[in-house]
Amino acid sequence: MGYSYVSRSLAQGSVPQNGTPLGREFDVVVLCAREHQRIHLPGVEVINCPLDDSLHPPTAEEITTAWATARRVARRLKSGKRVLANDPHEVLVAECERSRGSHHAHRVLSTHALER
Repeated sequence: MGYSYVSRSLAQGSVPQNGTPLGREFDVVVLCAREHQRIHLPGVEVINCPLDDSLHPPTAEEITTAWATARRVARRLKSGKRVLANDPHEVLVAECERSRGSHHAHRVLSTHALER
């Protein structure tokens, strides 16, 4: 499983395999792709953010889900938690690129939520 830090406590990377113990590295894992929502990761809090990986524009529900997840992630980061977010789907990234100029959708959303 690969990942890289996009800020001091926020990493973005691939989806961990079911059952992977991540508690030494992370406190929270955000699962973004709809097909990766049923993964058990012992020792960490799992936040589910089921988004469609297709190239269709995001629905209003997906945008609402992404913002709600960003607020949850921001609260975890503010409390000192270490967060891993798996790569969000291309459409949400493209939406964030258009609106915020970033390739890291969760970083953009979480940073925005932190600033509020």
